[in-house]
Amino acid sequence: MITAENLPRSVKCPFCESENTELHSAFGTTLALVQYVCNECNTPFEWIKWEKERKKKPV
Repeated sequence: MITAENLPRSVKCPFCESENTELHSAFGTTLALVQYVCNECNTPFEWIKWEKERKKKPV
């Protein structure tokens, strides 16, 4: 089960590629999304919760 405790504290910003981001909300517009805010470009963005798991598995 995914909870706020096991989500990454920061992820790469899709707009400016900075890693200076912070978790804003464990729940986004759908249950599969998390909301982050970039501290460099001040842009909010959503991240897919299983993005980290998807990268581990070969496609």
